[in-house]
Amino acid sequence: LVNTVLNYVLYGPLIRQKLDLKTELRSHALGTAAAAAAGGYSSYLGLSDSAIHRKIGGLDRFSCYFAAAVSALFLCAYPLCGLVGYLPTLAIAGICVYVGCDFLYDNLVEATRANGARAGLAAATVLAVCVWKDMLHGSLLGIAGAQACGWWQRRQQRRADKE
Repeated sequence: LVNTVLNYVLYGPLIRQKLDLKTELRSHALGTAAAAAAGGYSSYLGLSDSAIHRKIGGLDRFSCYFAAAVSALFLCAYPLCGLVGYLPTLAIAGICVYVGCDFLYDNLVEATRANGARAGLAAATVLAVCVWKDMLHGSLLGIAGAQACGWWQRRQQRRADKE
């Protein structure tokens, strides 16, 4: 559950749109309940899958329907899942490295360019805590820092409006 919430929170900046978190989580809960009732696997939003999907040009509903159809094909025609075992390990490792480097570039370099050096320093600090301590501490620091930054910006805006 925590992974799903964090992925939804992070997905908004990835697609550069604001998500209605309440609606997204309700639809996720409904889908998971339906899957559990039918004896299937629960679903979750995989941020890395979505990042790859968007990077290769999947920007409209048709591409999402196509990706869902391929997933359904692998689910319904179970022997097709065995084909994944024939993929070279280096190809899968290359995809993982690409996703990781792209994620770091988007969240460190692009964020610094768009929001300034302070935002880049904050993102690098969160990354350092994730690597040095663990993901939970880094995520909590990032969430607390983002909330504090938002509070500070609203406070500054209110002061500017009063003047």
